[in-house]
Amino acid sequence: MFFILMSFVPFILSSGSFAFGSWDASLLSEGMKQLAFFAALIGFGAKAGLFPFHIWLPKAHPIAPSNISAMMSGFMVKLPVVMLLKFVITFFALQMSLSWAIIVLVLGGVTALLGIFYSLVQDDIKKALAYSTMENI
Repeated sequence: MFFILMSFVPFILSSGSFAFGSWDASLLSEGMKQLAFFAALIGFGAKAGLFPFHIWLPKAHPIAPSNISAMMSGFMVKLPVVMLLKFVITFFALQMSLSWAIIVLVLGGVTALLGIFYSLVQDDIKKALAYSTMENI
């Protein structure tokens, strides 16, 4: 949550306002754009179980009741991916660096591969579900 909030700080500092409508990424320096993007990536990635922030997911699934575990797999870890996409489209439309996209693509690919390989070797069904959720992200 901290990193999600920190992703808004460069916009607040550049615009002097807390209103989303007054934020414009073109007013940010390149360093501030990178800071905002990577803070959002870390914040939303941690909530989504993206590698290397996936540690909490296989620990949370086995101790959660089955209905909560299903809700985590079906909704709670997918919403941050949508929110990251919304953040990037809203604030960085047509201003994204190709290297940012490559970083997200590599992190997603590593997360998918690790998720499916760990899922294959699990004997606990809830841990397998957690790793499968990682793979789906």
